[in-house]
Parts: sequence; C-alpha cells; structure tokens
Amino acid sequence: MFKFYDRENELELLSKIRQNSSKNAQMPFMLGRRRIGKTTLLTKAYKKTTTLYFFVAKK
Repeated sequence: MFKFYDRENELELLSKIRQNSSKNAQMPFMLGRRRIGKTTLLTKAYKKTTTLYFFVAKK
C-alpha cells in the first residue's frame, strides 16, 4: 500500500475542474517526472466518477 499525503491542494483543484466541466468542457493534463504519484492522485480524485484516462509514452 502506498502512502498518500500532502495532496489536499491538488485534490481540491481537480475537484473544482470536475465541477466546472459540467458548464464548460475541460480536460486536465498531468505532467511530471516518474514515480511521484500522478496516477495515484488522479485515481483518488476521480474514483467516484466515470473518467477517461490516456497514457502517452515517449517513443
């Protein structure tokens, strides 16, 4: 099990984006270096909603 802490600001921002997307189409992008919890953050933020997740590898 992974530890998940100190991400309240990010979770709040993603929640606001989700709420605003009902009025205006929005698509957040998550960028960052490897192994810092990007996928875990998105999974926690959107676990109760239907979402579409794309992974784009550099090749």
